[in-house]
Amino acid sequence: TSIQDKLTNYKTQVENTTNITELRALNKEITQYIKDNKEVIRDNIRMALVNLGQKVAEKAKELEAKVKVLLEVLQRTCPSQSTKITEVQGQLTQLDAHLVTLQTAVQSKDVATIKTEVKAIKDLSKSVIDNMKIIQQACLKE
Repeated sequence: TSIQDKLTNYKTQVENTTNITELRALNKEITQYIKDNKEVIRDNIRMALVNLGQKVAEKAKELEAKVKVLLEVLQRTCPSQSTKITEVQGQLTQLDAHLVTLQTAVQSKDVATIKTEVKAIKDLSKSVIDNMKIIQQACLKE
């Protein structure tokens, strides 16, 4: 059975226990199972983080492409926001650098770097979106 099946079965058994002796036996059994399978569990977590890194990179690339197109239009139609537009362009350069680092980390399955870069990309992406909203609102008022 898979690890998930084993844990689901454990949960069901715990819910159905009627005394502390049964519960202790179940806990001892699941603890041993986890110890015996810790490498498999770690590998599964590692692969989940690698997959997350890949998905975050894909979404960040999509955001980057859309923002670049919008910035080209905004540079011509909303010159009063040139400072903010330049700021967003700088953020896109930073985003691109983080994407390169993330892709390298994904290829080498470097979990620590994946975690760091995913957080940086999420934070930077949010900031880019917030700045684009500011630019859009300012342009609509002109």
